[in-house]
Amino acid sequence: MQAVLGLPNNSTATNSGFESVIGSLNAQKGITLSIADSIWIEKIFTINPGFSSILSKYYGASTYPADFLNGASGETTEINNWVSNKTDQKITDMIPTGTLNKNTTLVLADAVYFKGTWQIQFNKANTTNETFHAPSQQVQVPMMHLTTGALYYGNSNLQVLELNYSHSNLSMLILLPAQGYSLSQMQSNLSASELSDITSGLRSNLVAISLPRYNMTEAEELNDILESLGMTSAFNSTSANFSGMGNYSAYPNAVLYITHVLHKAFIQVNEQGTQAAAATAVVVGCSDCAAVEVPPTITFNADHPFMFFIIDKQSGAILFMGRLSNPNN
Repeated sequence: MQAVLGLPNNSTATNSGFESVIGSLNAQKGITLSIADSIWIEKIFTINPGFSSILSKYYGASTYPADFLNGASGETTEINNWVSNKTDQKITDMIPTGTLNKNTTLVLADAVYFKGTWQIQFNKANTTNETFHAPSQQVQVPMMHLTTGALYYGNSNLQVLELNYSHSNLSMLILLPAQGYSLSQMQSNLSASELSDITSGLRSNLVAISLPRYNMTEAEELNDILESLGMTSAFNSTSANFSGMGNYSAYPNAVLYITHVLHKAFIQVNEQGTQAAAATAVVVGCSDCAAVEVPPTITFNADHPFMFFIIDKQSGAILFMGRLSNPNN
């Protein structure tokens, strides 16, 4: 699990790092951002006090007793309600009916909610229906327009635009592939180090922005994906080892293993800003702007598939990431 998730081989450093990032993100004032964790434990399971303490101290996780043995359906409703409440009702039915059963021992639930306004908002009067070139079809979408100073990067394969959220360290980074360079090519060639190089290469420019208004919800079960990345033992009832979490005193031979990893995300982008349920900005003015040569306007027309990231610029943490292939689907 450490190898697949890219974590250091030092649990104290990992926990302290997450505590610092979560605390910093939750403390931001100019936006609505909350990160919440919880653990739901079968009441006849004895939780290891050390494990419970780590969850509470470093992750602020709330602990809830559960009766999966006799009431898995009711516990499903309770957990789904918790997730819905923590995400302003944007993520509902997180756990499908029938996923939890009498063999369920515990559920770890994590919820992230974000709502922020653009530092410079789009004018609704400038939004017009235009053509978006989706894969194998063209669709009509409401396209927002704004010409403003923004951080921009470009090369022969892609254009990158950063849009800041007001009074915060957060921004949206939009990666738009160039003509003849597909979204899938760009995605397959993208790495954490390349993304870091791109953000380092952002420079202030005057940019004519065209961006579709959109909202999307995506749900995935991640078991196969995580196993393909090398996290195999965790899902295997014979080789998994989660004994550090606790034990069933009445069943000393019981083995804990992961049965499902579920993920669901929502994002809405409009003229005012972004709402999502899943960066320091420096503005320099000039005292004599007439003496400054106005740079040429760069056109950033997101009328075809692109990737997007919501990033905390102070820590570099990616809160949300996705790709938009068809705003109407």
